[in-house]
Amino acid sequence: MNPRPAGIPRRSAADGYSLVAVLLTLVGLSFLAIAGFMLAVGDLRVTRSEVASAHAFYAADSGLNAVLGTTLGYPADTTVLSGPMDTTTVVATRLVELGGGRWVYLLRSHARHRAADGAIGDRTVSVVLLADPDSTLRPPAVKRGSWRESM
Repeated sequence: MNPRPAGIPRRSAADGYSLVAVLLTLVGLSFLAIAGFMLAVGDLRVTRSEVASAHAFYAADSGLNAVLGTTLGYPADTTVLSGPMDTTTVVATRLVELGGGRWVYLLRSHARHRAADGAIGDRTVSVVLLADPDSTLRPPAVKRGSWRESM
């Protein structure tokens, strides 16, 4: 054995384990930070999609309101309304004649909203209405319709 020079401390078996433990801790914390960032980005995408879907719903509802009170042809009339970020298609279909020139219509409004951030929302709103002999659609406030919304 070679004698150890004076002033050099003796090495133990635990030397270097502290460095490994600190490095492993840093790697674990890095993974937690990356996972948190990924969750935040995913939530942001979901929120943008929900906002675009809400805008599409209101565009579809506005499409129905634009067609109510208008005169429609037979058997179906299609109205397309376009805005800067929305396209709404309203289709009115005669379902059944009740007699006396009165018809039951199915009014379906589909809207697509394209947000500035790239999110797209699609919504469809339907209503069943009664048309008078002059084929003017009456709003559902007359208690003769039912609103149904689908995604």
